[in-house]
Amino acid sequence: EFDHPLLSSLLEQSLSQTSAALRFALIDEIIFPIKRGYRLLGTTELVQPAEAGAEDNSDTVDMPSLEVSYRFQHDRIQQAAYSLTEPEYRADIHLRVGRRLQKLLAEDTGDLVFDVIRHLNLGAPRIVSRDERLALAVLNQKAAQKAKAKTAYAMAAQLLAAGLGLFDEAQRQSEPTLWFDMSLEQTDCLQRNGQHEKAEALLNQLDEVASQTLERVRISTVRIELLQAMGQFPRSVAAGLAALARLGSIIPETDAELERALQAELEAITAQLAVRPLSGKRSRASTCQCASIWPRI
Repeated sequence: EFDHPLLSSLLEQSLSQTSAALRFALIDEIIFPIKRGYRLLGTTELVQPAEAGAEDNSDTVDMPSLEVSYRFQHDRIQQAAYSLTEPEYRADIHLRVGRRLQKLLAEDTGDLVFDVIRHLNLGAPRIVSRDERLALAVLNQKAAQKAKAKTAYAMAAQLLAAGLGLFDEAQRQSEPTLWFDMSLEQTDCLQRNGQHEKAEALLNQLDEVASQTLERVRISTVRIELLQAMGQFPRSVAAGLAALARLGSIIPETDAELERALQAELEAITAQLAVRPLSGKRSRASTCQCASIWPRI
């Protein structure tokens, strides 16, 4: 589906000029109008060439009120039309359309952001500016988060993969946080989409490059969910214990270790109560609560 006023803007033509360009496609039923606003543009009538110096008033119509849009009669027709474009020019066309859409829609894109990014990603091989490539990577990340929020995990993973493909080694070194966040998000989307083996392989790769404790713990968080989804619960528990250990919280494994740890905690509580005593009732209640826990271990 495509919108007539937006198409006119992309082509940098007036509404009537775009109508003339679409006229025979409508007559041959290659495309068909979805809404009747096209009649106000005279789309189905011959458009006479304007006289020299004559003013084109076709764009004086209130565009938002037109609601003119079209759709190809069949997907195969659209594919056939696309195939008429020389392959070596397609990336340039997509990039030009993507940039133009991005400029026209600005920040208020809604779901149209996916159309903008699709064109920009297809035109990415023609982007030479490092800043523009980085901006497109961030745009892919934002779109992926929007897709993930709608549980479109496959789309989100694809968008993140496209964004990560825009990083060269220098950008990966200069933007390590962005690269790591996108990589981990991609892995999470893959595991939520049921692509467990691929997700686990990517997690192992991230483990090799993670240098900070928090990064390793975030990897472990995704790994725990992944292993649970795979039904490997002992490995999931082990991954959780390992993550806690990295944060300095070592969970006892044997009964003897558990008893010693509990005794140490009770002594710490007693020491705190000695320094900051509670009121009589609250102190007695705390003591009774600690005493009630101990016999059950």
